[in-house]
Amino acid sequence: MSVMRLLLVTCIVLAAPAWAEDVPPPSTSVSAAAAVPEAARELPQVHRRLRHDQIQVKRLQRDVAKQESDSRRASERLQQQDRAIAELQRQLRQVQANQAGEAQH
Repeated sequence: MSVMRLLLVTCIVLAAPAWAEDVPPPSTSVSAAAAVPEAARELPQVHRRLRHDQIQVKRLQRDVAKQESDSRRASERLQQQDRAIAELQRQLRQVQANQAGEAQH
């Protein structure tokens, strides 16, 4: 048990400097005050970018809706053509059957 404690303490002592490097220094009121104007200067750019992105999203939504509509229309045309082909095939079989019947008489 004491070996485990010794090992734990050794690990903590060895890791402490590395942890200390990762900890940012405490912020002062000067750096916090400087951050506010910087954020205020960036805010119009953020708003412009947001408006640009919103416009782009709406454009993409319109494009997708148009593509979906075009796809539905194309699918309907293909179904109509399939029905027409099936009807023509039926008529062809009927004509062939009539000709075969006449040839036997």
